Amino acid sequence: LSVATSLGPLQINFDFYQKGRQVNTFYDGQIRANQFDFGSLLNQSDLGTTDASLFVKGKGFRFDQLDSNINGQLSYFSYRDNKLDSILVDIDVNQNRVVGSVDINDPDGKLQIQGQFDANDSIRKLSAIVSVKELKLQNIPSSSLTNRTLSGNFEIVSQGTQINDFIGDIIAESVQIQSDGEVFAFEDFSIQSRANKDLRFFNIRSEDVANGLIYGRFEFSDLNKMIKNSFGSYFS
Repeated sequence: LSVATSLGPLQINFDFYQKGRQVNTFYDGQIRANQFDFGSLLNQSDLGTTDASLFVKGKGFRFDQLDSNINGQLSYFSYRDNKLDSILVDIDVNQNRVVGSVDINDPDGKLQIQGQFDANDSIRKLSAIVSVKELKLQNIPSSSLTNRTLSGNFEIVSQGTQINDFIGDIIAESVQIQSDGEVFAFEDFSIQSRANKDLRFFNIRSEDVANGLIYGRFEFSDLNKMIKNSFGSYFS
């Protein structure tokens, strides 16, 4: 079945059935999408369009009513100005709460994310464990770093609707930055982001480099420039 939606065309192959005396209709099938506007579906302006082949099993037809498992592959996934070639997903969606894993295997980044995203409130909440095998920093949007590769393990607990609304904690372990054949290692460090009215506070702790508090009127996306200025020997 071909379906034209406002977000993009879909190819749907589903079986629908009832379970006992339950009122809800259950489904089990596959969805194929071409240039589907995933960002508009999730109300995330940083996300763009994607091709997808997904297997879906569960119930509910509106995003805030879903009780389903979704697994499959996204390709040509748009994030800001970047295109990610291959993303494997295995997630459970239950009434605006998404729990599961995402594996990204792309020339610019190889990483695995396991966690939970909660969109029940007006402020989105995220908790995740991220294992980064390789991430080319120069290809991150707004990054001014060149020829740098990052690896390590990260724990993220945050809330916010966009990156510049980020409030939360990032804890990192076994982090390495490779630059022109040199390797800079961080055993562990943490970043806390807080806000009080129009003031932003960053508390950075690292036994390998330095501890410090940065505060003022700026956005989260400016943090990479501040870190570069503070710890220039690692990024120059």
